[in-house]
Amino acid sequence: MKNILSIFTFLFFVSGSIFAQTPDKIVTFYDNYDIQQFKGVEWHKKFTKISDISKYSKAVLVVELGCASYGCCAWDYTFRGFFGLPQPGMDSVFERTVINGTDTTKEFRYYQKSTNYEVGRLITPYSSYMRLSSNGFNPKWRHPYVYDVTDFLPIMQDSFGFVSLTGGWDDQGKFGFNMNVKLYLYKAENPLMPKRVLNAYNRSFVFKAEDSFRAITPEYRFKLLPNETAAKFRNIITGHDADGEFKPITYHITVNNQIVMSKRLWREDCDKTYIQPQSGTWVFSRANWCPGEKIQDEEIDITPFLKPNDSNVVDIFMSDMEGLTAAPKANYIISGHVITYEKMPEYDIQLEDIIAPNSDPNYFISNAMCQNPKVRLKNLGSKVAKEAYIDYWVNATNKTTFVWKGSLEPYQSIDVEMPAFPWTGIDTSKPIFFASLQKSQYNRVLNNDTLQRTFKLPAYYNTEKIKIEIKLTSGGTQSQNKLTVYDELNTPIFEKSYTGDAKTYTEEINVPEGCYKMVLTDFLVPYACGDGLRFFVSQNQNITPGTIRILNAVGNGVLRTFNPDFGGLIMHQFTTKKRFGDYFPMSDYSYKEAPKIVNSIESKNSTTSFNVFPNPSSSKLFFEIDNAIGQKINYQITNIEGKEILNGKVNVSKLKTEGIDIQKLNNGFYILVIENDNSKISKQFQVVK
Repeated sequence: MKNILSIFTFLFFVSGSIFAQTPDKIVTFYDNYDIQQFKGVEWHKKFTKISDISKYSKAVLVVELGCASYGCCAWDYTFRGFFGLPQPGMDSVFERTVINGTDTTKEFRYYQKSTNYEVGRLITPYSSYMRLSSNGFNPKWRHPYVYDVTDFLPIMQDSFGFVSLTGGWDDQGKFGFNMNVKLYLYKAENPLMPKRVLNAYNRSFVFKAEDSFRAITPEYRFKLLPNETAAKFRNIITGHDADGEFKPITYHITVNNQIVMSKRLWREDCDKTYIQPQSGTWVFSRANWCPGEKIQDEEIDITPFLKPNDSNVVDIFMSDMEGLTAAPKANYIISGHVITYEKMPEYDIQLEDIIAPNSDPNYFISNAMCQNPKVRLKNLGSKVAKEAYIDYWVNATNKTTFVWKGSLEPYQSIDVEMPAFPWTGIDTSKPIFFASLQKSQYNRVLNNDTLQRTFKLPAYYNTEKIKIEIKLTSGGTQSQNKLTVYDELNTPIFEKSYTGDAKTYTEEINVPEGCYKMVLTDFLVPYACGDGLRFFVSQNQNITPGTIRILNAVGNGVLRTFNPDFGGLIMHQFTTKKRFGDYFPMSDYSYKEAPKIVNSIESKNSTTSFNVFPNPSSSKLFFEIDNAIGQKINYQITNIEGKEILNGKVNVSKLKTEGIDIQKLNNGFYILVIENDNSKISKQFQVVK
């Protein structure tokens, strides 16, 4: 399956387009559209028709939020995005505007009825800083939220639309958000094409106790069609209202009375969110959401629990809330879909994304960097994946391979951190990081396994000795900080823990030529999260704020001053003495090929094997085939999007001498497909000049 993130290179998110490569089709639903949070809950519906939808096998929805033309809303509101199928008739929503606590207008707004399938949810950030040009923000602030919506291709038939339900109201004045919404469609090979989308859950449920909640969340029943052999359950659940937002709870999903998933509905990492700082209580843990972030959906392979020839039952229930009060105030917005497939590959690991290095603002907490790149893997196969060979580089002549070993269940993802690698040869004007999965026992489909990302260079300090100056808060022993500096081997060269004594410490550290990572963590016991060295709630509790900065130990010049309102973590990487890209890392690096397996073959002749050389290549591509039949073999070269670049025929007797001229191909990855009457075989290769 070709993932959108496997094709695109993320750029700086400032120009309205976040992708470097052109999709096959773009559908624009909203462009520079103001959302009026100050008017309360609001529907937004735009419908269209894609006549050739059957041509596409990959879909990605991008919702970009910014400040409304009249200023950013201050509050953390729920934003739900749906694909809607229009129905006859109209719905209406009661509208109110409140001034000084008094209703001043009452009216109805009317919307076309639609059957809605939720494809993505987010919580808007506390955004007064954006409106007020404070803490590094300005009113032109924008942020992208990217959703893989390939599972919903079956409902993009005839007329359909993007439907959103936005929360409100804003009692601070006439403020809101602005949105751009676009759908990117791609033609690409996809062995995991969805067959049906079944709308199992799509509403909010009030929670009072475990028994009563289970009574109001109905079971969902469905049958597999004769051509369906696999299915997953995809859900989004968030907790709201006073107790629902701030008290943990565990939910369970059953299929045919068997528990297939139990999860504690709780996020403890909001103090490390990617939009920070914010003007509200953004650091506090919440029931599966953080202000400013999209909600991650959960995907469960339910195939092993299904009855192929009978009705199947999906159910959701919750245990009693932790710290339950006598009369809890809580509701849970639950969205759930059963996605069916004709078949599911046994072994396919997807390189889902590059987390670092990457200029994507959704990963800013891990960037900029010069050591320990990080990628995200996802198992799209029906079997547990236990190993992956990950190649990564900035210059193809200096590839490094990391072998990940573990246990990855179907549809589950994992973030993998890798060792440092050579940066020599990098194009510092437009640095690009590459990552690629090799074919292996647990990864037998290569179409979704190569990514590239532009990224920002880390800080450069022309010194071999620094001072880190940290002024602590007055939180006493309840305020805990730890400062650690790592070298290129990820080995700590300085470690020290502090408590909130309101003193200033100056730590002098030797940093000879190389790449370094400084990490400062913060934790305040009463909040059970980090509140940085400055946080308005803490200051209201009479905790004095602190500061942190880096100085050049020679001359005491200030190299970097950090915003003390950083929540739970500062991660700062930098190079010293020589500029980025001018040196090799201290760590060893090497290239290691995965164990050979039979290449991807669609053939009556199961003994056929296929080899391409040299790989990478610059001008000529040669190949050899065991058991080749016939005098001429047809070949086709496509890019990794599946678009044809070259085609022709080659004489079997001259495969090793005649080859294929690829001088006109640009640097990058391509797929060579050859076929005759008995076989069709494909193999990926790279062009490097």
